[in-house]
Formats: sequence, C-alpha cells, structure tokens
Amino acid sequence: MSDALSIRHDLRCGDLGHIVSLHGEAYELLGGYGLRFEAFVGQTIAEFILQNDAKGRIWLAERSGNLVGCAAIVLRENGIGQLCWIVVAPDERGKASVRPRQAVCRASAADK
Repeated sequence: MSDALSIRHDLRCGDLGHIVSLHGEAYELLGGYGLRFEAFVGQTIAEFILQNDAKGRIWLAERSGNLVGCAAIVLRENGIGQLCWIVVAPDERGKASVRPRQAVCRASAADK
C-alpha cells in the first residue's frame, strides 16, 4: 500500500464510524472536548445520511488505507453549504501534503 496521501469522495460502509472516531481522538487532545462532542459529530453525520440524503460533498483523506482527515460541505434546504467535520489526524498536522487539500476544499466551497 502506498504511503501517499489520497483523497476520495465516496462514503463506504465503516466510514461514518471512522470519521466520528477520528474527531474524538483529534479533538480530545485540544482539551475541552469529550464524549459529548464525539456524540454530536456522530449525530450530525447520521443526520447527513438519514435526513439529508448525503447532499453535498465530502473529502476523505487516506494514507496507507487509514483515514487521516476529513472535511465536508453539507447542502442545506436553503441552498447554502455548511462546512462540517473538519479534522486532521494529529500526526498528519503540519505536513505539506495536507495544505493543498485545504485549498481545494475552500475553492470548491466558493464554486457552490
């Protein structure tokens, strides 16, 4: 498996749990976040699928088959996009390969 960072946009079985877990692990290190925050992320991810039919765009960053980052734009009823679930694994922060992906996410949001 390659060590290169890859980005995909399709959600697969297991992704939702990995996104929630990554948020819990990454934000816990920042202090002030705990199980309630992780539960909130789980709730909003579930709503994205169950109530919003996954309308929007999601970016899943993977390295060696592991989720190392995530961001999404959720399309709301009024046609406005909401930026959600922005997280980068602690050991990936500051790496040059992550920065271009952040720019792509911002540019895509501007186009919508």
